[in-house]
Amino acid sequence: MYIKNLLTDSISLPDVPINHTEIPLFSSNKKPEYGELIKGSYQIIHAICDMLSYELACHEHAFLYGISSFHDTFFSDLYEQLQADVFSQTEIKHIVPFVKVTDRNDRSSLYNLNCLSILIPFIMSSQKKNCEFYYCYEESIAEYLSAVPFLHSIVLPQNVILLSTDCQMALVLSKDTVPYFKKHFHTVLQSSFPLFNTVDTASLLSAFISLASETTHSYMLELQPCLTAFVDEEIIQNVINRNLPLQQQQLLTATLLTQCSILKKMTDFISIFSKKGLDDFVEKGIVYQVPLDLYHPLDLQDRIKILEQLIEANESGSKKFFMTKEEVFHPDFEVITYNTSMLFSYTGPDHKEAGICIIKEITVIDSFQDFLLHVVNHDLTYSLEETTDLFRKCCKILKKQLRS
Repeated sequence: MYIKNLLTDSISLPDVPINHTEIPLFSSNKKPEYGELIKGSYQIIHAICDMLSYELACHEHAFLYGISSFHDTFFSDLYEQLQADVFSQTEIKHIVPFVKVTDRNDRSSLYNLNCLSILIPFIMSSQKKNCEFYYCYEESIAEYLSAVPFLHSIVLPQNVILLSTDCQMALVLSKDTVPYFKKHFHTVLQSSFPLFNTVDTASLLSAFISLASETTHSYMLELQPCLTAFVDEEIIQNVINRNLPLQQQQLLTATLLTQCSILKKMTDFISIFSKKGLDDFVEKGIVYQVPLDLYHPLDLQDRIKILEQLIEANESGSKKFFMTKEEVFHPDFEVITYNTSMLFSYTGPDHKEAGICIIKEITVIDSFQDFLLHVVNHDLTYSLEETTDLFRKCCKILKKQLRS
């Protein structure tokens, strides 16, 4: 149920307390000195921005290296400020320490998921071109981490800043400590792994293929049923945008057919979708997984053809499709899990653009797969039989329209 809340409540980020357009190139205020204690997240963020803007005015290169969980909105607020043009050349690397989950340690799993509930919306809310995120494992367990007085560290060219657990107090260290903490950061970085790989909308289908090519099962939470599992060359030729260059048409056709082939081979496949996604397909022929400028909406016959395959898949058990109960479950994110990877996607209102994050953190993947595998048991979706009946009703409506 924690994952349910994460998926439905985490897309809205709190307002950032500082307007980054008002941050000057560098401030005339007195720079924080060694041993100074700064209180309040607003003051801390302003001091960090001040230090970096001063560094950028005096030198060609500035950096910020952070090691911290994302259990608090402090870092998302800070990095949001650092998207201002004045900081565009700043190198930002952040390592998120996950807690090693052993023997189904629920406390550790929740600690990791709580970090993701802040981190994922931040990454996907807009492009963060100058931020790179990594993860490592903390050997200590989550309940002990809060006992460390200054748990988080930020390394800047001229200073090191230690942050309290609640990110409300910061201790400024002198320039002499920078080499030590910088070396420590790079040592941890060597034992860390990239947390996110981002792709743009045009690369979305290729990302699906690369992630799914070596997998045997996939559990999906999407706006629509996984319609690309049922396309064929005839359907593609009926709907492809003929104004596209021929080479692009051929590439799109090959990509869709490859994805369909991979999805058909999966022996364990669950697709959980929304009523709106099904309605848009039935009423308008829209397929969210393909950008709208690449195709024309499917006609009645092709919609009927795919719906019949959805019905057959549910009846035979070769694929399982469940529609969510909107009154109890309306996710903000799409989640697609494979054996060793997971893809988070947030689609804009016009379905032309999507934010994509790929996670390869196995304990997180396992948690989400377990949730999606049992989501029907939590009464968040209609049963397989009820969903199949909905497909039949939609198919009947379209056939009646076709005859009239």
